Amino acid sequence: MYQSVHLGWRDVDLLSPIRKKVALPLRVMNNVKASALLAVQQLGLEAASSHFYLCIADGVGGALGQQGQVVIGNSWTAGVKRGTLSCSRMARAVTADGRAASRR
Repeated sequence: MYQSVHLGWRDVDLLSPIRKKVALPLRVMNNVKASALLAVQQLGLEAASSHFYLCIADGVGGALGQQGQVVIGNSWTAGVKRGTLSCSRMARAVTADGRAASRR
């Protein structure tokens, strides 16, 4: 793992101890990068083509996939979420066309 600000980790080898116990091909990546690769499989996209995965959840982020791989960039920070979204429980739901959604 290159860096986890929340855990205070930098350059931590997560893979070696797991490889000693698990005899399967393994990769360590964050959920945005993993989701970008999974989207290729689930949506039937051509692995040789490029695509961009946008994640809007507790933060906003995205990952660029090219030739079946996630682009990690020079600083290993490509394919991550930035910021945190805070939503009020009292917030009004809105549909994609901007109308207020009905409450259940």
